[in-house]
Amino acid sequence: MRSACFSPRGCSRPIRIEFLPDASPRTIGRALRLFKTWFWRPPRPHGDTIVDRRVSPLELLYDLVYVAVISQAGLALAEHVSLIRLADFAVVFSLIWIAWTNGSLYLELHGRSDGRTRTYVFVQMGILAILAVFARGAEATVLATSVIAAGAG
Repeated sequence: MRSACFSPRGCSRPIRIEFLPDASPRTIGRALRLFKTWFWRPPRPHGDTIVDRRVSPLELLYDLVYVAVISQAGLALAEHVSLIRLADFAVVFSLIWIAWTNGSLYLELHGRSDGRTRTYVFVQMGILAILAVFARGAEATVLATSVIAAGAG
């Protein structure tokens, strides 16, 4: 048994870290193999359907993140309604909708309840959270790009 203190000011009671006494290399190897099969399984084949499949809480959270991105993208349109802002929002919304459709169809057709799928979904949600921060100014970027493209043409 080892003791460790993780506080920079010192510990009144050291934290005890206990290792399994029977943690042989064979046990550790088996645990690593189980982790590898849980994390690195290939995606589910397209024809392999799950009959009694239910929507998982992770998929609901995934959809909720997209709702946040769309609501942030729509704030500029809500402040001032005009045809140009409506067209800009339509472009941004269609790009977000295509991304949502792609992710949802992947989860529906190939997703498993394993580490690989969950990791990919959480990475996508992290990227979407960053996108939600900057989605409000996306219409201005689309407008500036279209003005530059019209001036170049």
